[in-house]
Amino acid sequence: MQVDIDLFDTALDGVFKDVGLTYKVKLISDVGTYENTVAFTTASGGATQLSATTYFAVSSGTTISGVQIIADVKLGEKLLDIDKTFTSNGTFTVSNIVVSLV
Repeated sequence: MQVDIDLFDTALDGVFKDVGLTYKVKLISDVGTYENTVAFTTASGGATQLSATTYFAVSSGTTISGVQIIADVKLGEKLLDIDKTFTSNGTFTVSNIVVSLV
């Protein structure tokens, strides 16, 4: 049985394009809360992605261990291969997150 890819797109848009929700990318860190409001593209080919790069100003001494996508609940999480510890104030950039059902 083959599932029509449009069903995947509809499902993704139902989760990542809900106008009643605020979507955020949140850094998993040892101190402080780092989160930015983001938007996702309209799903196509069974995938959606961040509509733009998001930047975080991170304080010296902070260790970042991963990234989460949140709305009312956690929608996804990716841990870094190696934690990033900032020895001075800096910027953490998330340039692309792709969510795929295929």
